[in-house]
This record gives sequence, C-alpha cells and structure tokens, in this order.
Amino acid sequence: NHQYRAAALMHFARLLVDRGKPEEALSLSSQSLNIWTSTLSASGPRTAEAHAIHAYALEHLHRPREAGEELETAVPILLKTRGEDDPVVRRAQNWLKEARTEPAQTANTAH
Repeated sequence: NHQYRAAALMHFARLLVDRGKPEEALSLSSQSLNIWTSTLSASGPRTAEAHAIHAYALEHLHRPREAGEELETAVPILLKTRGEDDPVVRRAQNWLKEARTEPAQTANTAH
C-alpha cells in the first residue's frame, strides 16, 4: 500500500487505456484508488487524479455514467489544486466532456 506503487499503477492504467486495453487498466486503476484512499485524503489531488484515470478506463469500456460520476468529483479538486492550465486538468475536463456526450450520441444512433 505504498504511494509510489499507487502512482505507478495509476500511470500504467492510463497507458493501457491508450493502448486499447481498458479492461486491464480498470483493474490497475482500482488498485491505485484503493491505495490512495487508504493513505491520503479522499479530496486530495493525487486521489482526484486516480479517480480521473479510473473514469478514463470506464469511459473506454462504454460506461459513461460511472465515468461521469468519477469525474464530477475529481475535476473540481484538480482545478482547485492544479489550476485550469494544467495538462492533467485539461485532460480530465475533456474526459468529462466525452462522458457527458456519449449517452446522447448513443441515443441519436439508435433512431
């Protein structure tokens, strides 16, 4: 349960999603979240970043509602602690935007 391990798992999870392996990523991001929440504040920036990466995996598994819930909590914390120009914040905001638009796109394609 070391924070170095949590950080490595978190970043590896993001890379796995980028490589098209969101199932594997979700397992690692979940482990990372468990470590961060047991060693840091739930409202801390590292925990928020882990939630964002977990949401990224969920989004790629076509689970936008769950991804949106993770990001709704994470993005305000990241904005407050890192600022709006931070690349992590911008990436999380983009993921949130994607999570919010996916259900509408799915509904439109069903007609």
